[in-house]
Amino acid sequence: MKKLLTLLVVVTIGLSTHAQVGIGTTTPNTSSQLDITSTTKGLLVPRMTAAQRAAISSPATGLLVYQTDGSAGFYYNSGTSGSPNWVQLGTGSSSTTLDLVATNTASQTVGVGGFSSTPTDVSFSTIVKSPAVGSFDGTSYTVGTTGNYQVTVFLLTSTNIYYIPPQVLVNGTTVVYGIAVANGSFSGGTYGRGYLNAVLALTAGDVVKIKAANSSGGTPFLSTDGSTRITIVKL
Repeated sequence: MKKLLTLLVVVTIGLSTHAQVGIGTTTPNTSSQLDITSTTKGLLVPRMTAAQRAAISSPATGLLVYQTDGSAGFYYNSGTSGSPNWVQLGTGSSSTTLDLVATNTASQTVGVGGFSSTPTDVSFSTIVKSPAVGSFDGTSYTVGTTGNYQVTVFLLTSTNIYYIPPQVLVNGTTVVYGIAVANGSFSGGTYGRGYLNAVLALTAGDVVKIKAANSSGGTPFLSTDGSTRITIVKL
């Protein structure tokens, strides 16, 4: 008899291990492995900051968390554990997040050289929007989360006509060249300006810099009224 009871317990435990689970109900829905039923309480998933989410080691595909800062909301990993891609729920697709806005309000010259191998680092002295994950020290932007990023740069000289095409460097290598124009169409004087807009696939830890070199001769000053700026959006 004792052996028979022991066998029944073992069989019962084995069946329950593979059976559906109901919380708040004794008849879980046949299409679910876990059925939580309640009219007074909800389901609470792990809550954490963006930095804590990014620090999760090898997150499984489909892992779900709730981010409490930045663009708060539910995020799931649509990538792999080796290359995570966190997507915010609510739009049905990857959310776009404004990660960085910085402008130049300090005097800075751009040396001669055009598309030379040693252009000038462009510094942005005023940080309007700091990265939620990663960092920016005014010159170097360190990527916090692997994914696609839209990088937009606008340079404007404060005096005279100069061509100042910007460049985007990732880990010390130029990956995108911008364009430049020089004319006197702006009010208050003649100005040169450079522009760049690109979408880059970046990995967490990558370092992005903006460089420029004046291709017209002379040493122009970048504008200090905030019109020289960089904007980075996480797509």
